[in-house]
Amino acid sequence: MPEEKIQIAERHEPINPIRAIGAITYNIGLAVGDPSVVTVLSGASALVTIILSIILLKEKINATQVVGILLTILGVMVLSIV
Repeated sequence: MPEEKIQIAERHEPINPIRAIGAITYNIGLAVGDPSVVTVLSGASALVTIILSIILLKEKINATQVVGILLTILGVMVLSIV
């Protein structure tokens, strides 16, 4: 296996526990809260992924991604009102 692929795999390993925490909290939310609200809020999980990738992996985001982030926030807000 090329050395470059090994480095990429090691770089993403810290994310696995975070994904597990997300799955656990989602299931707890479904058990405790209103599933329609929990499902809408889970749609914002992409925002958490983007924020963590910026913080942990030093990813750069472009203008298209910023527009996507803003549309996601707007969509969650609209769906939470309805």
